[in-house]
Amino acid sequence: MRCFSYISAMLALIALAVFPAAAQDAELAYTKDAQSVAFYRQMMTSVQSGLNLFEYRPHRESDKMPELDSRWVKQGFVPFVRHWGTAVYPVSVPAAQEIDAPAVAFAAAGELEPLSFCVRTLASEVSGLRITAGALVSLTTDSFIPPDSLEIGIVEYFPVRWGKGSSSREWRWHPTRIWPLAKFPGNRFCEREPVGTLKLPPNTTVRFWISVHTPVDIAPGQYSGSVLVEHWGASYRLPVSFTVLPTILSNEGLPPFGAFIPGPLDRYACGDLADHGIRSSSH
Repeated sequence: MRCFSYISAMLALIALAVFPAAAQDAELAYTKDAQSVAFYRQMMTSVQSGLNLFEYRPHRESDKMPELDSRWVKQGFVPFVRHWGTAVYPVSVPAAQEIDAPAVAFAAAGELEPLSFCVRTLASEVSGLRITAGALVSLTTDSFIPPDSLEIGIVEYFPVRWGKGSSSREWRWHPTRIWPLAKFPGNRFCEREPVGTLKLPPNTTVRFWISVHTPVDIAPGQYSGSVLVEHWGASYRLPVSFTVLPTILSNEGLPPFGAFIPGPLDRYACGDLADHGIRSSSH
């Protein structure tokens, strides 16, 4: 059990990482961010030192990498789109139809809606990786969703107990939490470089998560844009197609909608659940 007793510590760390700046001083905020990264790495070392008490049972990928166009081989990575409700692991590979596919979603005005895409490295590591969201522009009016309404996150892989309930003695790397990209401390699957870019090892898949905060006063219709994925050797623009519905959602009169949360919740997690319409929880 020792290796899983650090979950509370991790959640406390994330609260520090996401809310570092009660003070206005930028240097103090930077110092707290550096401290949170150091604490996270120390905590991960402690967690991994206890994993010998469990049997490693990794996710087994049943699909094989499709034959790749020379464009992707030269670029050094393969971008692909997979529905956000389907789990992605470090060993996951794209299906042929997922490669170079657009990220597609729809939402009502004022709604938060996720988009998800993945980067799969090939034979070599990818360094200097940077993700930048652009505006989503209406195809029929002068309306647009500004870039700062597209919040970029990265899905963390973390050691979790796997198998038949709390008696299981197995573990695996599993997607657990979405970090704001600027606050992600880095791990063995995606290192955080000093200049703010990312470094991915060879033959590894990392999932990026984009939360679209649809403005409440946005005009309905079809919007188009892209997300820039670039590193020192190449760049790629992921096409985005986003539909704003001619309606506004309301939660008035609706019963609370909740979920079972297997662990403690910090301030950031509670706010994120509320943004996604979850108003109650049990744990």
